[in-house]
Amino acid sequence: MSNGVSDHGGRTVQSGQVADQPGPRTATVFCRYAHKLILYGGSGPYISHIKSRRCYYDIFEYDTISKQWFEDKRPIKGQQSPYKRINHAGDILGCILTVFGGYDGEQKRILDDLVLYDIDEHAWVTPDVRYPRGSTERITQRAKHTVTTVFYNPTNEFPDKGPNAIMWHR
Repeated sequence: MSNGVSDHGGRTVQSGQVADQPGPRTATVFCRYAHKLILYGGSGPYISHIKSRRCYYDIFEYDTISKQWFEDKRPIKGQQSPYKRINHAGDILGCILTVFGGYDGEQKRILDDLVLYDIDEHAWVTPDVRYPRGSTERITQRAKHTVTTVFYNPTNEFPDKGPNAIMWHR
């Protein structure tokens, strides 16, 4: 563990950031952000005496330059962390980790929620998803699926400003 103040992805944070490598995981989201790899959620090894796996909703960052794992210990801003989940899908758009669906291991149900995590601000956001009036189409529960970020910008309306660009505000 670090005992001082350190630079962590362009921001200064207090001690307690350097973490042990997360234990074995399966069914996670693992995405690249700048020079980091972001690990979210998943499950650990099978525990035979309770016939279940431990599920997680934690976020670890692996810095590919320093070759160290980090776990952000600052209090989370905004809303509470979403459900612990496995077999969810996610990707990164700008500085936002998007996560959809998965399986809630505690309540034993498939999820249909979309949650956003601002990597720079260490904040979870649950967006207000609205469907067109009168539409019966809904994105339903999903698990063991994929998400791919596609950003098409023919007008160059949002010039590339790196991983911290806010691409959805004018």
